Amino acid sequence: MAESKSSIQIPEQVKEMVEKAIEQAEQGVYRLIEAADKLASVVPNPTTDFSKKLLSMGAQNMNAAFDHARNLLRCSDLQEAANLQAQFLNAQFETASRQLKELYDTPGSDVETSKKSIEIK
Repeated sequence: MAESKSSIQIPEQVKEMVEKAIEQAEQGVYRLIEAADKLASVVPNPTTDFSKKLLSMGAQNMNAAFDHARNLLRCSDLQEAANLQAQFLNAQFETASRQLKELYDTPGSDVETSKKSIEIK
């Protein structure tokens, strides 16, 4: 008994339109992250390194999400898309675990330091 695959047939025009939308969203997100990074650099304080680390991690995570969206567009069937989604979720879970450890070890990440940097004197 042959296994039937549910193929995904996305018209080329739709793929191109989605690819352009992903590209535009990606550019917008990176402009926002770049502006936030510049702002964090303008007003240095004990949490500047922590803020920059958060922005860098956010950019990495967004890059992974945009790449994943592009990869999903190239899937030829639902099984391939499901496998790709499972791999992406596993990778993101591992990334989140690593990033949390990095954040914990970053100067300025501790709650007391953060609290002291925003106290009004």
